[in-house]
Amino acid sequence: MENRKIQENTLILKALEHLAQINKAEHDKMSFNIAEISGEIKAIRKDLLNVELITASNWGDIVRLKSVK
Repeated sequence: MENRKIQENTLILKALEHLAQINKAEHDKMSFNIAEISGEIKAIRKDLLNVELITASNWGDIVRLKSVK
């Protein structure tokens, strides 16, 4: 009877270890995805800043062109 209980506990432990490994793999994948998204957001912010700078420069050019009239 006790041997059966030990086998049962061993199977439960192996199942829990397997689930822990799956959970860790999913966690690692999410961490990678978050890092990738973070990098993409930083790139988008940089691009938006460049658009703002170019737009400001264009508005300056428009003001100068209007003043020439």
